Amino acid sequence: MHFDEKYMKVAIDLAKKGSHKSFPNPSVGSVLVECNQNYTSDKIVGFGMTQKGGRPHAEYEAIKDVNFNKKKIYICYTTLEPCFHKGRDIPCSELIIKKKINEVVFSISDPDMRTTNKSKNAFERNKINVRHGILKSETLNFYDGYFLNKLKSRPKVTLKIASSMNGKIFDSQNPKLWITNRIARLYSHYQRLEHDGILIGSNTAKIDNPRLTCRIRGMSEYSPIRFIINRKLNLSVNLKIFKTKDKKTFLISNSNSMNKKKSTNYRDVNHIFLKENQNIFKTLLKELVKLGISRLIVEGGSILNTLFLKHKIVDEIVIHRGNFFMDEKSMNILNPITRYENLIMKNFNLLNVFCLGNNHIETYESNNLKKFKLEILRKF
Repeated sequence: MHFDEKYMKVAIDLAKKGSHKSFPNPSVGSVLVECNQNYTSDKIVGFGMTQKGGRPHAEYEAIKDVNFNKKKIYICYTTLEPCFHKGRDIPCSELIIKKKINEVVFSISDPDMRTTNKSKNAFERNKINVRHGILKSETLNFYDGYFLNKLKSRPKVTLKIASSMNGKIFDSQNPKLWITNRIARLYSHYQRLEHDGILIGSNTAKIDNPRLTCRIRGMSEYSPIRFIINRKLNLSVNLKIFKTKDKKTFLISNSNSMNKKKSTNYRDVNHIFLKENQNIFKTLLKELVKLGISRLIVEGGSILNTLFLKHKIVDEIVIHRGNFFMDEKSMNILNPITRYENLIMKNFNLLNVFCLGNNHIETYESNNLKKFKLEILRKF
């Protein structure tokens, strides 16, 4: 239809608008359009996005208050194929059929095998016209973490790094120096909103003593779940992260530390124990998927950055570049001993750069993620 892209763009914008609150479900946008019989007149009569905690779904929100006119044609636009499986509510596909909506247009099939192509087939059996693939590439860029979660059993991993002009992340002369400006730091809190989980290592917890919350006014409740790699369970209970109880915190340690948990008070902290002989990073990502994490942002130091890159599980790097140089003795973005700078050059491509005041935000995408998305575009 000549207006499909116009309304799908609205649906995508709605999905993005609700992305910070839909966890553990993906954020979906939906628009219900009313047309006359020859499609020369069209207007939005309902719209919605996935609500807080994943319920109600976007399609329900778009349809619930609409007064249907039998003389009109109704088209439901949605970013993901409407769900087919039954949860606490009836499936969106069943609701659409029940309301006798004439046409359904979705951008991309849902990778959840409980739904993949099942809703599409149900619509066609009920003589509902179905179109899909509208703005699919743009939609996949938004859902890439969800597809990795469902098809690869791991979340999308983003390394977020604050760096000087010459690639330093810690000033040996002035340890408390802010590398980025106030606008860039505010943007970093917005980035946290876009992720389900945030991860640091023990050194960052000890040195920076962060809260790892989103401190944009009115948005703190949507802060990501916090994860700290601390193999020996030896962090001080007085760290700020343990005193901030409005979001879950997980300590990731080895199984030898399980007994230590019993004698340590981490103030309602959750635990993930990994075996010593496991690949801690790949195993950890599988554990995060069990918690519903589709988008993980890593805000660690040079050692953690290097280890994630070494294990080839980084999908995106976002560098917040300050506008000054640090002395050569200061700490590099990556562990200077292992020298993985060449790995970034070979395996990542610059997606975009934009300015925030006198700072630059650089985003790099891995070749592996690009290849994965091309495969999804062919299959879904």
